[in-house]
Amino acid sequence: MAMNSTDPRLSQASSRNESLVSLGPSAALTPGGGRRGLPVRFLPTPPSVKLLTWVSGLQIARKGEPFEALIVTDASGMREFAELPRGGGTLTPLADLSGSGCVNADFSAEACDSRSLQAALDKLTLLAERVCELPAEVLSSNCDRLLLLARLATRRTSLEAVYAPYTKAAIAYPAAGPLPAPETIAESLCEDGLLKRRFFDRLHSCPDCSSHRLSVREECSKCRSPRLTETRIIHHFICAHQSLEDEFRDGRSLVCPKCDRELIHFGIDYDRPGSVLRCDACEHVSDTVAVGFRCLDCGGHSDGDVIGWVDWFHYDLTSAGEEAVRRACLPGDVRPRRAEERLAFAAMEKLLRDLSARTNRPHCRIDLRFEHALQLVRMDGRRTATLALELAEEVARQHLRAGDVLLVDGNQFRILSPESRPDEAECLARTIVERIDETVAPMLGPVFSVEQL
Repeated sequence: MAMNSTDPRLSQASSRNESLVSLGPSAALTPGGGRRGLPVRFLPTPPSVKLLTWVSGLQIARKGEPFEALIVTDASGMREFAELPRGGGTLTPLADLSGSGCVNADFSAEACDSRSLQAALDKLTLLAERVCELPAEVLSSNCDRLLLLARLATRRTSLEAVYAPYTKAAIAYPAAGPLPAPETIAESLCEDGLLKRRFFDRLHSCPDCSSHRLSVREECSKCRSPRLTETRIIHHFICAHQSLEDEFRDGRSLVCPKCDRELIHFGIDYDRPGSVLRCDACEHVSDTVAVGFRCLDCGGHSDGDVIGWVDWFHYDLTSAGEEAVRRACLPGDVRPRRAEERLAFAAMEKLLRDLSARTNRPHCRIDLRFEHALQLVRMDGRRTATLALELAEEVARQHLRAGDVLLVDGNQFRILSPESRPDEAECLARTIVERIDETVAPMLGPVFSVEQL
């Protein structure tokens, strides 16, 4: 049953510029042929009125309410999706019906019409059901390694590399969704046997900015200018003079610059044994050229014999990777994930998000990652790394305020800081990081991010 123009929800939604639909745990959806699909819920900026006429039982969501899938009907919706909290966007199935060509979308169409909407709903329903079947520890995780495995498992696909000239890397991994630097995450998972590499391509890399967007050109071996012109050589049989054709040219005739005889018959008076390249910048003539690279991002120049390169790979999920998702546990974790504590932490975070939506009071979450933890395990052993993280936890707890909650989640800490503005939470995180760097040896490489709930 479709909504009609007298529905109060339709008039409420039509008063805004709408670009995102989210599928969530309320309001029944019966698209197209009446088959009951996932419930539907809007994000704060819902989709177009045109879309509302195709689905029924829609409800405007309050900020912070949960959702299980997203449909983008307008290019501006992609920006809103990028701004979603990590927990809301990493595993969330996404359909792009805006025609913007979102490379990370699970389903794409050039336009939002009834047929593409139905196909998007069918695809998102299937993916959302798989995501909901994941362990609670995975759904509440903020671990990039575990989330990448979970995305591949729920999409039942490999991490395939594709060319992406709109990025400096010139390579993208659509299956990784919004996860940053997926190739780095994938390489660490390969070391643990959770993913397996397949070669994709080798790209040259700018030594100054690491960009792969390079212009490859033939250059003058003397001055490195690309202004090269190919010109033919003429050999005069009688006097044996050989030089550039331009030096023989006299109007439309050919005259030998050495003996002043006119060259009339090809093969009898003269021949053309080959050609050379002349530089229009310095007039250097050579039968060989240099290869140079000009970076299209920073403008840097590199010679072909010294330019670096990077190998890129596809990554296939192994049986060990599938098992890691089912168990919500990675072999590289220095400390075990505490399921009960994580569930309590997730409940506390949801409560603070609800309070923030109702009272407009600030609450923040701090994510503290230790980038060198796995390297420390490989170099000094698991016991050394565990002791270092335990000391880091002790240091962090000493700087928490009353009411702050700290969760040890594998190789990272997560902190809830109620009644804290983002600048206050950032100050707290910076203090903890500085004290850990000063106190804990060897260095764990702590970095933090702050999110307002």
